[in-house]
Amino acid sequence: MTQEALAWASNIPKPHLSRIEGGESLPSIPVVFALAKELGVEAMDLVAFDLRQPRVQLLDAARRNDRAQVREALRLLGLA
Repeated sequence: MTQEALAWASNIPKPHLSRIEGGESLPSIPVVFALAKELGVEAMDLVAFDLRQPRVQLLDAARRNDRAQVREALRLLGLA
């Protein structure tokens, strides 16, 4: 998908999308959700999270339905 097509489909001005993509501007929460919807991904997939953090590992494992990783993340959090 081109940047122009994504901007048009998500109703975001192309210059703004270009600034977001270039790291010059941060998107608002509604923009993140609009982009995720058009890209067919979860909004959290567009936001960088540190997968070394147990809470993030837990969320990622639960989303992927990886029971072994869920148990490991819960252990790291002291909850199992």
